[in-house]
Amino acid sequence: MLGMISLLIESTYSQIRLVALSTRTKLATLLKGGADISSIKKPITTHTLHHSHISTLAQLGINLKAMQEHVGHSDYKKNLEIYTHVTNQMAKDMMNKFERLGS
Repeated sequence: MLGMISLLIESTYSQIRLVALSTRTKLATLLKGGADISSIKKPITTHTLHHSHISTLAQLGINLKAMQEHVGHSDYKKNLEIYTHVTNQMAKDMMNKFERLGS
């Protein structure tokens, strides 16, 4: 999904010519416009980007305390409980590790 979002943002920028993104509303408008011209069917918001970013950090194995400081949360538990979703790749990696234990 992040690859598609990157392409979406790049295509949005090339079509809109780098509008100054001084407010969250402007960013939301850019994201909606980009989603409208892309194949992404789910709504893209700053909130979903935030979730995706933190989930990607978790998938990369970034330390929870480092994530907390990076995204500005007051407590790392928020990242752990709310934002770290198990992605398909994370589930596959877990199963591969279990299989290696058995062999």
